Amino acid sequence: MLIHHPQITRELVSEGHMKVFVEKDNQQLEIQKPCTGKELLKELGINASTVLLIKNGDVVLEDEDLSIEDDIRILSVISGG
Repeated sequence: MLIHHPQITRELVSEGHMKVFVEKDNQQLEIQKPCTGKELLKELGINASTVLLIKNGDVVLEDEDLSIEDDIRILSVISGG
């Protein structure tokens, strides 16, 4: 199931898109523009301190540049006491 986030501007083209999976919403998004992790999280309304940003299988910082060829996963951080 593919869900497009209304806040992210993108053009529909046949190729060249960043795949973004948001775990907490169980949503798969397609993004058509490069951005930083911080910009992506801001557009999605996600607090960076509550998630891990995974780029092509590697944990990255929010300042990381993301390209349209990347596979991004936004995973919720769970803590307990």
